Amino acid sequence: MVYVVNGRSIMNSGAGKPPEFNPWAGKPVSQRKKKLVHVVARIGDVRLREPLEFVDSLIEEVTDRTVDAFLEQVKDGSWATGGWPQTFTDYSISKLAVNAYTRLMAKKFSYRPEGEKIYINCCCPGWLKTAMTGWEGNISPVEGPDTAVWLALLLDQFVACKFFAERREINF
Repeated sequence: MVYVVNGRSIMNSGAGKPPEFNPWAGKPVSQRKKKLVHVVARIGDVRLREPLEFVDSLIEEVTDRTVDAFLEQVKDGSWATGGWPQTFTDYSISKLAVNAYTRLMAKKFSYRPEGEKIYINCCCPGWLKTAMTGWEGNISPVEGPDTAVWLALLLDQFVACKFFAERREINF
């Protein structure tokens, strides 16, 4: 069974609007292998990514602390001055969390015996020409799913805990 999951989020478009989150949606792609591909954006804020960058040292508590700190600042109204991204804030933080939790899940499932493993990866569709990017993206919505489909249908390779864009591994 292969699932490709695309994160969804209601976004704030600038400072002053409180962020909100929505659940994800998943659709089965194939019955051949146990794989999960999360389609998520790679956020540009290196300062936020750094503590969650290396899967070997990544633990759930670090991810939880990051998300909890953000949510607390949203509740008390201080998120705008807390060092969080000022545009697409909820989108960025939700993608950061999905990326980190996905890699944690992938690490956990990679220790299962053969036949019980689930190969989990993330990929970024790129800067798509959509309403979200003001139609300024450089990739068409038709081309966007290419890497996710490629990962889901790789028949001779089993990779996990990786992040991909344009059919190649990239840094988280």
